[in-house]
Amino acid sequence: MGCSSYKPLKYKAVNADVSPTRPADEKSELIISSYRIAIDSVMNVRIGTAANTMTKGSPEGSLGNFCSDAVYDRSVKWLQTEDSINIVLDFALLNNGGLRVPLDSGEITIGNIYELMPFENQIVLIELSGNKIIELIAYIQNRTTRQGRKSGVPVSTQFNLQLDTINDQVSCNINKQPFDSRRNYTIATSDYLASGGDQMTFLSEPIKIINTQIKIRDAFIEAVQEIDNKGQLVRKQMDGRVGYAR
Repeated sequence: MGCSSYKPLKYKAVNADVSPTRPADEKSELIISSYRIAIDSVMNVRIGTAANTMTKGSPEGSLGNFCSDAVYDRSVKWLQTEDSINIVLDFALLNNGGLRVPLDSGEITIGNIYELMPFENQIVLIELSGNKIIELIAYIQNRTTRQGRKSGVPVSTQFNLQLDTINDQVSCNINKQPFDSRRNYTIATSDYLASGGDQMTFLSEPIKIINTQIKIRDAFIEAVQEIDNKGQLVRKQMDGRVGYAR
C-alpha cells in the first residue's frame, strides 16, 4: 500500500439539528443511562446559593474576583497546616480563559463548578523576583487594555493595579504596600500558568515552586460550601482591584 494519500471520490453529508425535541438513540441510551444516573447523583448536589450572577470581565469581573480569592484563601489554609514551609503568600493569579462559564444566580451545584473549571489544574505556589513581577504587571496591563475573550486577568484582593492610559503609567500595591522591585513575592496560581501557559512565560522561571496538589476546582467548591455553612449567599462584586486611574 505504501504511504500514499487518498481522496474520496464520492461522499454525502447530512446536517442533523440537535435539540431537546430530537428523540434519543435507543442503542446509545442503553449504554450511557447507567453512567448518567451515577454522575447526576454527584453533580446535582447543591453546595450553595449565589446572590447574583458572576461573570468574567475586564479590567475585572465578579467571577474572576471570587475564583482568585478562593484560590488565595485555600492556599493560606494549606500553608497553615504545613509546619515545614515558612513562607507568606502575597496574592493569587488566574486567567479568564480557564474560567469556562459564569455562575448564575440561584442554586450552585457541584456540576456547576465542574462546568466552570473542567480541568484538573492544581494550585502551585511560586516565588518570583521583583523583575518577574514587573513582567507580570506589564502582562496584566496588556490583557486589560485589549479586547476579546481572554481580556482581563483575575487577581485576588491583595493585588491592586491602577492603569493610567493617558500617561501610560501604572500604580501597583500588594497587600496595601507599594510594589517593591527589590524584593521577591510569592503567588498562588495554577500549574498550567506556572508552566508558562496563556503566554505567562515569566511564571515558568520561579525562584521556588511548591505544588500543593489541591485541585483549583476543589478550592472553588470549598469556598462556596464555607459561605453556605454560615447561612450566607455567595456574592462577589467588583471592588477596583484592577482599574483605571482617575
